[in-house]
Amino acid sequence: MNNKDLVKLQNTQYEMLVEIVRICKKYKIRYYLAYGTLLGAVRHSGTIPWDYDIDIFMDRNDYNKFIKVSGEMSNIYEIGYVGSGENSMSGLARVYKKNTLVYTENHDQKGAFPIHVDIFILDYKKEYPKLIEFIVNSLVGYLSVAKLSHYEKEWLYEHFKNNRIKKIIIKSGNIFRMIFGEGKIERFIYGILVNKNGSDNYITITNHKKTLPCQWFREGRVMKYEDGLYMVPIEYDKLLSLWYGDYMILPPIEKRFTLEMEKFKIRWTGND
Repeated sequence: MNNKDLVKLQNTQYEMLVEIVRICKKYKIRYYLAYGTLLGAVRHSGTIPWDYDIDIFMDRNDYNKFIKVSGEMSNIYEIGYVGSGENSMSGLARVYKKNTLVYTENHDQKGAFPIHVDIFILDYKKEYPKLIEFIVNSLVGYLSVAKLSHYEKEWLYEHFKNNRIKKIIIKSGNIFRMIFGEGKIERFIYGILVNKNGSDNYITITNHKKTLPCQWFREGRVMKYEDGLYMVPIEYDKLLSLWYGDYMILPPIEKRFTLEMEKFKIRWTGND
């Protein structure tokens, strides 16, 4: 993917964000910019020039409201789940743009996925004593790899090709997936991480080791992102510091995603 394709991808994702937020505003559904998208708003007042995705947060209740009315989005978009596809227990849903495909030059289009916006679901955290929490986090980390599809494991295996231990972990996970299946593993992970009765902390199942105090999300504020104003958590500074440390310092060029861009290909199968 060259720079022209990257800009086209970023513009497409931003159009998707605008549509998602339109629905959220109409039905008073809370959302917040998240991860690199939040960082982009704070540091760049828009998309990070070398970023290639858009992330938002919704807590579980607001996400359920969004799903009920998501059919009002433009018919060029659809909802999908990352994982078994049976439910949202993976903690990560996506709004996909139909008739688009993203894949890498090292893999065929069999494992491709449409251009999308990520919705990370905030769930209440189930609290454990420190030792038990360490064991739970270790187990969840392993099972999160085990439940991945063969194609997803290939990506990881390639990424960790120089790390023998991680390669063994990735390979051994196939046994669990064959015995239990992806859906059952997801439900088990959800059950040991999430407190359905509420707590003082949130987690995202995809990043379960990071504890996010609920009070950081009790209120929001608007912040400029590209040509619009979007909601960010009131304690965005604490969130960004937790994820990125001194987040206002630009990463060195060799650590920017720009250098990864050539691996990705985009196929526009519609009228785009």
